[in-house]
Amino acid sequence: MSNTDRAIGKDKDGNGIVYEDLMNLYTLFVDFFRVKTYDRRKEVIVFMNTQDCILTRRSVRKFTNEPVAPETVEQVVSLAAFAPSWKNTQVSRYLAVIEPEDRAQICQYVPDYNARIIDQCSVLLAQTFVKSRSGYERDGSFSTDRGPGWQYYDCGIAAQTLCLAAHDMGLGTVIMGVFDRPALERFLNIPADQELMALIALGYPDETPPAPRRKDVQTLLSFKRGQSTI
Repeated sequence: MSNTDRAIGKDKDGNGIVYEDLMNLYTLFVDFFRVKTYDRRKEVIVFMNTQDCILTRRSVRKFTNEPVAPETVEQVVSLAAFAPSWKNTQVSRYLAVIEPEDRAQICQYVPDYNARIIDQCSVLLAQTFVKSRSGYERDGSFSTDRGPGWQYYDCGIAAQTLCLAAHDMGLGTVIMGVFDRPALERFLNIPADQELMALIALGYPDETPPAPRRKDVQTLLSFKRGQSTI
């Protein structure tokens, strides 16, 4: 079969363009711009493809002293808003702590290993959620046998989406869950209808941690076929 017979389009000279040609061009395009993806100072901004973003994201615990612009934080959160949620309730909320003095105060309510991270990052995001919506019926009863647990699940999805969005924009993140929640909720003036879920450090990374070992697909995935599970 000739290229003309297999063509899915034509170029300006009337020559047939086949699918393989387009994929080769796409691969060249991605390879050429991949370095620029990680360097926010380049004049050309090209976003990573999804697999690259997932495979190269790391939990970052060391940051440069370069500030993160408020507009950048807004863009990260706007992308995190597209995370799926129970009945589209979108319960996650974010409080950006940008003043060093406030972050120093927060360090009193976390372990030393988290305080060292918070002391370095440019922005600390306090992720909260609106209570009694995700996993609940309108009358206040639980929708499933998970009780209040579904709202935590939704927060996890939102946090991962935020971290991927940040990584795509050249930022590093790490999610922290060990802290004095009642004390921090008072210090941060969290509304009564919300609960503090996690702290997420955000900034420009000063390290590229190696990928930790991952479980193989055979461990993670099973297929049910008839009466057996493979």
